[in-house]
Amino acid sequence: MSSQAVADSAIGVKVEVEPLLDGSSPVDAGELLARVAVLPISTWRYTSDSRRVKHIGPMAQDMQRIFGIGNGHRLPIVDLCGLALAGLAALVRRHEALSARHLELQERVRILEGAR
Repeated sequence: MSSQAVADSAIGVKVEVEPLLDGSSPVDAGELLARVAVLPISTWRYTSDSRRVKHIGPMAQDMQRIFGIGNGHRLPIVDLCGLALAGLAALVRRHEALSARHLELQERVRILEGAR
């Protein structure tokens, strides 16, 4: 990886416009969220880092094994961001469903307590 590629990956993400993409398809955010639950997250440092430096995140080989993405050696930031956003979307949908169910149950309790 060139030093410019390392710098680019550290400061931002280049997201291509759709006509330049190949094989784009939607993901099942709920399925990805279930896989996130078993993704090992570790703290670590590069061998070139000082002992005071600590990073946190998944290992590239685990991302490839669990999600089938990447090459098992590097973690593209766009994949990590996409995975985080898909998981967040799944959590929002789950929260909305549970909130709606909670309101239904509150209403049932209110009706049952009023019938006493």
